[in-house]
Amino acid sequence: MAASKLDTKKKPMVVVITGATAGVGRATARAFAELGSSIGLVARGRDGLEAARRDVEARGGRGLVLPVDVSDAAAVESAAATVEEGAELIDAKAEPEVRDAGLIAAAQKVEHYEIAGYGCLSTWADQLSLGEVKRLLGETLEEEKQADHLLNQIAESQINAQSASR
Repeated sequence: MAASKLDTKKKPMVVVITGATAGVGRATARAFAELGSSIGLVARGRDGLEAARRDVEARGGRGLVLPVDVSDAAAVESAAATVEEGAELIDAKAEPEVRDAGLIAAAQKVEHYEIAGYGCLSTWADQLSLGEVKRLLGETLEEEKQADHLLNQIAESQINAQSASR
C-alpha cells in the first residue's frame, strides 16, 4: 500500500512492522513515519532496530524497538499484542524512560493474560489425560513465565529507576 493512498486526515496509526531493519520492512516503516504513525519495529538485531527507530523519528513518526526472532510466530504475536496494549503509551508525549516503564507494564499485562490462558489449557489437558498436549502447553507456559520474569528484571534494574528520576 503506497503512503499516498492512505487517508492522512485520520488520527495517526499505530502499526507493527516485521523485518523493519531493511528492504521492504524499512521502506514501509519510513512511509508510515512520514504520516506521523507510531510504529512497533520488529526484527532480530537491536542495532538495526535502533537505526530504524532513529530513521522513523527523523521522518516524524514514533518508533518502538522490539527485538524478536521473526521466525517465532508466538514471539511476533506477543510483540504485536504488546504494541496493541501499549498503543496509547507509544503516542504519549512523555519522557522516553516514562514511556518505557508504561510499555513494560503493558507487556507484563499481555504476559499475565497468556500465562493464565496457557495455565488453564494445561490443566484441562491434564484432566483429559492428553499427556503430549499438556507437555507442549507446559513448555509454552514456562516460556511465558520466563518472559514475565525477564520483563520484571528489566523494569526493576533499569526502567523504573530511570522513570522515577524524571
